[in-house]
Amino acid sequence: MDTLGQPIKWFVTNQWVTGGPWLKTQQFPKNMLRDINNNMLWVERWLLAMLELYQDEIVHLLRERDQIVKTYHHEYPSGSFLEDRKIYLIAESAVSLPERLMVMVKIRD
Repeated sequence: MDTLGQPIKWFVTNQWVTGGPWLKTQQFPKNMLRDINNNMLWVERWLLAMLELYQDEIVHLLRERDQIVKTYHHEYPSGSFLEDRKIYLIAESAVSLPERLMVMVKIRD
């Protein structure tokens, strides 16, 4: 996010950053908007809508992450690439919400 609250990029961090399990690329949910409900906070709704809007880019980032991890697998014994504290970001992709929305408007016209 920039200083005006606009999204500027999607990124995938190394596993040590979050400490949690990784979502497999095939598990990335499609059509997440169906899960939005009135009990959610506005920020949760916004995030789910952004995930839906950029789902193709996110899947691409997850595939890029998987390929990079696979590439470095042989250089790091026993998966230590995932724990290397020198590697914070694995992949990233620029975002322009205004451009994406313009594309969506043109598609509907």
